[in-house]
Amino acid sequence: AARLWAQTQAGEDPAAMVPADSRLYVRVEGAGTLHAMWEKDPLLAALRKSLKAPPAPRAWSQVQELMSMPARELLERYLGRTAALAGGFGKQRGNVMILSRVEKSDWEIVPQRLRLLPAEKIGPFDSWTTDDGKGLLAWDGAWLVVSDSRKAQALRPILERGGADPPLRDDEEFRRFT
Repeated sequence: AARLWAQTQAGEDPAAMVPADSRLYVRVEGAGTLHAMWEKDPLLAALRKSLKAPPAPRAWSQVQELMSMPARELLERYLGRTAALAGGFGKQRGNVMILSRVEKSDWEIVPQRLRLLPAEKIGPFDSWTTDDGKGLLAWDGAWLVVSDSRKAQALRPILERGGADPPLRDDEEFRRFT
């Protein structure tokens, strides 16, 4: 019942999982499709040719290597449906989380390939930590939440309830601008 409640609360709207006091919220729909369109755009192609891209962060390269997938496939499978970046919530500084709708078949390979360590069940979410103890990943059967494990205290109430209380999606000002 708790799992069904969590999935119903958020549905396809990550703003249901984000606390109303968040100071940062960016939602992206279809990141994989956008990435493909950007690659075909002639203006962006000219910019890519003339501007040297910074090297990918080491962690991103490691994820690609461990998952045995190129960046584009990772984007499509793990951020390509509905994804959001939220931050600045709670009392602890630096709270940031990534939320993404992930298919069960895509999620099932993640813990083994990324060498995640099983952690506790938090509400409807099963959770794992990275082997260096810095990352926290939680999955409820539909939503993947990724955060810094050292900031987990701010995330715990959200995961326990399967959503924020009150959620950003119910905030009047947020609704006015979205």
